[in-house]
Amino acid sequence: RENITKLIKYFKKNNWSYKVYINVDKKELKNIINNPKTKIIYLIGHGNRHGIKLNNKEMAYYCEFKNAPKKDFVALLHCTHNTGKSLVDYISKDSTKAFITNKKITSIGVSKFIDKVTRGSVHGAP
Repeated sequence: RENITKLIKYFKKNNWSYKVYINVDKKELKNIINNPKTKIIYLIGHGNRHGIKLNNKEMAYYCEFKNAPKKDFVALLHCTHNTGKSLVDYISKDSTKAFITNKKITSIGVSKFIDKVTRGSVHGAP
């Protein structure tokens, strides 16, 4: 949760509107991603290249969002190992303005990325 707090402070400092969702279910995630007003997505949690675990119960597979509106920036802050297409592949306007590790990531790795974002040193990150 420390990383979410850092992002919120960063967004407030820049006067950017934002919403934080914690422990969403599949229906809520679909609503968020399919909303054309959603331009930037940071997904923090557990998963693999092809999906994210929600509420420690269900998986949302990224292929379910292949027709969602394209996003300006997508950060997958969860493990993205294994095969398949990622959410970045499906809905990012520009994959160079996205974050995906293509491997396992620890909470330390997530913290380092958030620190880079809040310093303005991640290409494409708001």
